[in-house]
Amino acid sequence: MRRWAIDLEAYRGYAHNLASTKPDLIVIKLTPGQTIAGQMPETSSRDHLWIECKAAKEDHPSGWKNVLMEAATRLQTAHPSRAIFLIVAVGWKCLYFVWDPSNAIVGQPQLFLRRANLSVGSSPRQWNIDTRNKAIGDTQWVNTVTGEITVSRAMELDCWTIAQVAPGRNRTRNWHSLATIEQFLISVQNAALLS
Repeated sequence: MRRWAIDLEAYRGYAHNLASTKPDLIVIKLTPGQTIAGQMPETSSRDHLWIECKAAKEDHPSGWKNVLMEAATRLQTAHPSRAIFLIVAVGWKCLYFVWDPSNAIVGQPQLFLRRANLSVGSSPRQWNIDTRNKAIGDTQWVNTVTGEITVSRAMELDCWTIAQVAPGRNRTRNWHSLATIEQFLISVQNAALLS
C-alpha cells in the first residue's frame, strides 16, 4: 500500500540564504506504506507534484517570471533527470506545467512572458522561460502556437466568492478554474499510481 505525503519546505535545491527563506514550496509524493508479511518492503518515494508559491504582491509579469525561474533552479537540483508536474502559485492564482528535463515532450514552442509597461528601447521585450518547463495540453494561459504565457489568464483559486448564475441559483465565481485544477490533480494522481 502506498500513501500520499506532503512536504512543506523552505527550499529544496538551491537557496540563496536559508536563514531568510520562508517556506514557499510544497512537494507531494507517494511514500511506502506498511510492510505486509511475506512481501518485500517498498523503500523509495517519488515526488510527483512540485508547487512553488509566492505572495500576491508578485502578481505581475516579472513576479511570475521570477517564480518560474526559481522553480527551474530548484528543480534542476532536485530533479535533474526526472519529469515532475509543476504548479506555480502567486497569491490566489496558479498556472500548471510539467518539468521535462529529458525533453520527452517535443514539438512545443519555447514558453515566454511578455514584459508589462514596455518603454521605448527597453530590452528584452519578453522573458524566455526555461525550455524544460512545458505546457500541458491546451491551457487558457499558454498560446500553444507562439508559446506566450498570459498571466492574466491564470486560474483563480478563490473558492469563497459566490456569483448568481440564474435566479435562485448560485455558484462559486471561479468554479471553472476550480474544476480545471481538480482535473489536473486527478491526472497527477493517476500518473503517479501508474508509475
